[in-house]
Amino acid sequence: MLTLDEHLFSTRAQLDTALSGKIADLLANAIDEKNAATLVLSGGNTPKGMLDRLSQYDVAWDRVTVLLADERWVTPDSERSNEKMIRECFLKNAARSAHFQGMQVAHLGAYNVPDYLEDKLEFLDHPADVLVLGMGEDGHTASLFPCAENIEELLSNDNQLKTVVVEPKTAPDLRISLSFPVLKRSDNIFVHFTGDLKKEIFQKISSGYLTAPLGALLTAAEGNIRLYWAS
Repeated sequence: MLTLDEHLFSTRAQLDTALSGKIADLLANAIDEKNAATLVLSGGNTPKGMLDRLSQYDVAWDRVTVLLADERWVTPDSERSNEKMIRECFLKNAARSAHFQGMQVAHLGAYNVPDYLEDKLEFLDHPADVLVLGMGEDGHTASLFPCAENIEELLSNDNQLKTVVVEPKTAPDLRISLSFPVLKRSDNIFVHFTGDLKKEIFQKISSGYLTAPLGALLTAAEGNIRLYWAS
């Protein structure tokens, strides 16, 4: 059974306020300690309200590098682009001065991106200060999909590159994801989702009754794990 701090809320507004405040505090502490911080975010609809609140905190955002846990292989102006969501919902207000590192490289094919990004992601040789993860109903997180043919490789500690290419069978679009070793060594991991169904699924994963990529990642995690959930 996983050991983690659970923070459960009656409303999504309460969750958004609590989670954004905690992330802002952790980033501020990291900046105080080492003059820089790294924030890894996930896409989708669930984080939008939290990200809007986080963007308003008085953090030294010019010392924060922001990147995605994963990205769909679509153009940055696509409605399916996680980068588009992050730019619209987060890189504004006080957070507009944060440094964003994207995964989309227009002049390359997806399978060439991991090698190309190695130098640009050199800062991930050190653990990310904050990683915010979502969870799909199939137990995937980032783009580590259980339906991918190479899922065993994706969940391996032997991945040498910081990003991997994923071809999910049950979801649209080719994906680029941070690799399992990069994700697991983050200093602070937040699992962030809403709804009773996902809570039930997560309870099965955390109890070991359901095998899923999120469970494998959290079991291997080297930092603090916190669950933030609202109905």
